[in-house]
Amino acid sequence: MKVKPVYIYVGLFFIALVSIIIFSYSTTSNENEMPKDKFHENVANMPNDEIHRGMGSMGSSDLKPEYFKTLDSLKILYNKNPKDSSAALMLARYQIAGHKNAEALAIYDKLAKDYPQSVKVLQEAAYMYFQTEQYDKAENYIKLAIKVDPKFASSYFNLGIIYVSKGDSLKAKQTWEKLIADFPNAPEVKIAKTALEELKNSKKGEK
Repeated sequence: MKVKPVYIYVGLFFIALVSIIIFSYSTTSNENEMPKDKFHENVANMPNDEIHRGMGSMGSSDLKPEYFKTLDSLKILYNKNPKDSSAALMLARYQIAGHKNAEALAIYDKLAKDYPQSVKVLQEAAYMYFQTEQYDKAENYIKLAIKVDPKFASSYFNLGIIYVSKGDSLKAKQTWEKLIADFPNAPEVKIAKTALEELKNSKKGEK
């Protein structure tokens, strides 16, 4: 049984997006830095236990009481200051983990309006919309991230992934070729070359 290339690309997309989110957190200056208090420290250093490890794959009926306790704490923190991007992002991630997609995406949309120059927010919004298969919104946010800071090679790679998911292989090819030409030393180049080869082979298979 043949595996459609898009599934391979989707896997690469998640790896790349996780890396750009982590990278953007570590390279962004003090923009909306997580406050240095006890609560934020506990949230930022999420425990690696059974509850937290399984959150992303659980159905809403399987979530543990500790999940809802943390979720309530995050809601209280967020409601105190909806413009605190750190609290908003943590709440949105927890909501996504609990399959409360509409609530989480509403927070991302609000954050994008409040912080239109934050690549961190725009990239993560693109990731979450991609996860929920809303590719037009994902494309819009990743393009905004590129407009704000065109130096993130991963943004171009992920834009190509979105094009593939939308069935536009030509735009994906053009985007990845631009990435390779403009960022020859970026680690994403190797993945982009592999993706282009997969795209080329899939086209041959269709003939």
